Amino acid sequence: RDLYIIPMGAAIWSASEEMMMAFPLYFFLRFFNNHGMLSVDDRPQWRVISGGSQSYVRRMLEDIPEEQQFLNTPVTGVSRTGGKVQVLSARGEREYDQVIFACHSDQALQLLTDATQNERDILGAIPYKMNDVVLHTDSSILPKRKKVWASWNYHIGQKDQDCVAVTYYMNRLQNFHHAPVDFCVTLNKTRDINPDKIIRKFRYAHPVFTLEGMQAQKRHGDISGRMNTHFCGAYWFNGFHEDGVRSALRVTEALGVSLDAGDAG
Repeated sequence: RDLYIIPMGAAIWSASEEMMMAFPLYFFLRFFNNHGMLSVDDRPQWRVISGGSQSYVRRMLEDIPEEQQFLNTPVTGVSRTGGKVQVLSARGEREYDQVIFACHSDQALQLLTDATQNERDILGAIPYKMNDVVLHTDSSILPKRKKVWASWNYHIGQKDQDCVAVTYYMNRLQNFHHAPVDFCVTLNKTRDINPDKIIRKFRYAHPVFTLEGMQAQKRHGDISGRMNTHFCGAYWFNGFHEDGVRSALRVTEALGVSLDAGDAG
């Protein structure tokens, strides 16, 4: 438990040991079974996108006319009146027929100025937790024996209530075989990193899955598609990028839009 199940789960969901011990058992076992992680042999091959998530974001933007892109324009409020949706941002207020919240559950709830009770109950049941993330080249934070360096390296020994401490070895994850240095991304164990080897610091939010949250996931239809408002995001399923896509397809289908290959509609 302490050397595999808890560390692996903590690395996958960026959760502390305390949070993993409170994790819904059914959710945990279903995920591990579906991903072949309960057996030693015949595990599926995990894959990554070359260049990271920015690669597919860039590709999506290529198909959207520039005049319809509002980048670096934070939305400050969304309201629904008269069968329309009003979106308030730094550019002023614009009116739309429909709105899709493709963001975190807590962000969507914060933006809704007229949130219904169902929206407050469901979105509020799936909170997010912040994690400190550092991109660096300090390989001393990896295991002492280079032969055991993995794509994900879990740091054992932190207190139960602390945030998860994981270092991702990017040379292996992104096939940087000929890189002159070892690129690492470390979550939360930031004070042990040599300051001179830090490239950049970030703060990312990850969903926290609970029994209450699992029940909320089942109530997607109670809020999405109502009042011209739709919700998608990885938090509706397992918290992965693929889950974000899966939830987005559910919304497009509800809007009568097909994204099948070759469909010009």
